[in-house]
Amino acid sequence: MEAQRDDEMELDLRDLLFYLLRRWRALILSALVLGLLLGGYSARKGIHTLRDAEAVKEADTEMQAARTQYDLLREVLNRQIAQIQEEIAAQDNYKETSILMNIDPYNEYRVSHVYYVSTDYQIMPGMSYQNPDRALSILNAYVKAAQSGQILNHVLSELESEITIRNLKELIQVEADPGNHLFTIITKGESEKLPTSIMDYIEKDLKESQDAITESIGAHSIALVQKSSGYTVDMDLADLIGNQETNVTNLQMSLSQKQEELLKLKEPENSTVSRQSVMKEIGKYGAVGFFGGGFLALLGLLAAYLFGGRLFSEHGLEWKYGLQTLAHCYREKKKRPFGCIDKWIDRMAGVDMQEGGLFYQLADARIQALAGKESKVGIVSDMDQGELEAFHRQFLSLQSGIEYILMGNIHHDADQFRLLSKVDAFVIMADSERSRMPFVEKMVKDAKLFRKPVLGMLILS
Repeated sequence: MEAQRDDEMELDLRDLLFYLLRRWRALILSALVLGLLLGGYSARKGIHTLRDAEAVKEADTEMQAARTQYDLLREVLNRQIAQIQEEIAAQDNYKETSILMNIDPYNEYRVSHVYYVSTDYQIMPGMSYQNPDRALSILNAYVKAAQSGQILNHVLSELESEITIRNLKELIQVEADPGNHLFTIITKGESEKLPTSIMDYIEKDLKESQDAITESIGAHSIALVQKSSGYTVDMDLADLIGNQETNVTNLQMSLSQKQEELLKLKEPENSTVSRQSVMKEIGKYGAVGFFGGGFLALLGLLAAYLFGGRLFSEHGLEWKYGLQTLAHCYREKKKRPFGCIDKWIDRMAGVDMQEGGLFYQLADARIQALAGKESKVGIVSDMDQGELEAFHRQFLSLQSGIEYILMGNIHHDADQFRLLSKVDAFVIMADSERSRMPFVEKMVKDAKLFRKPVLGMLILS
């Protein structure tokens, strides 16, 4: 007899799988029963609702209201998503085409011209009426002229590069200092060429505008008092670029949020009470009951397998206790529906079962090979005493020279327990469905105590 295996290897998944497969009837029956119960409950509830005209009308009203709300909310979300996508596309296009937004704010080339406007205005002493000083009006006229469409279009026509009027306008900055009769024109670019060219064309157009301003407002003179150019840091531009990137990020976050809301928006289920809806509910509840019943039955069988303490298969005995199966007897049972499925599962499990006389002959031959002729072999079992006596008589009828001594459940009879010392070896006979593991464990311990070999197991199914 081999040494007993570790307890941690007691659970055999293969054994468990075939144990569950052999109980397929219980699984299907439990699934059908619970499925029929829940399906019947749903059918009773649905029929009652169909007969209630007021309930049907109320359900129709609620369904229409839910559908209207769903369609409206879906339309709003789709419209908002489209608007956000258009805004993002516009921002991306602006970022791609804008000259200003592609300038490095920490390496910007800037050209600046400061102009002084003079009207030679003087206050006349002793005169009650003084001519108005038109310097401020003239200053504003130059500021507007520098940003006018006429000058911008002329600059565009003179430039070699193809840019839009919007892009050009972003590169020109005009600032007025009315208190000092000054105004400043600033042009920007990535390098010297473009802002210098823009400034030259603006300066030329302003000189050409002087006669028109003189005629419409008054005599004056304009002088360039300061000019500068070179690379500089433009923190305003840096802030503008940062704000634009933040705006695009916020738009993308808003787009993701709206798209997620649209995905989570669930179309209302058809709650209109009809025969079709009732049948659908019956099918749904029936399916839930079917799978739920099967699952509950599966849990019950697992609990029985883990905590019932029964043998269930010879494979588990061989693994846990090192006990070989001398013979496996198939007892003829009452025919059950779909018995072919049971035989197919047994073939898959690799169970080799014998019927009738072959069982006794095979068992006796193996016992002789292990114990030798003229040996005394005890038969211990926790099976029914009457059934054991019938098996014992069959072994005695073989007259093979082995003296078979029926000992039964020795743990319930002290006289039978003492017989262990008088036999040369013993075999354990067990019913795969009703015998229990604790009995086998005690027999293995008793074998060690009396130093008697356990030849193996005789399994009955």
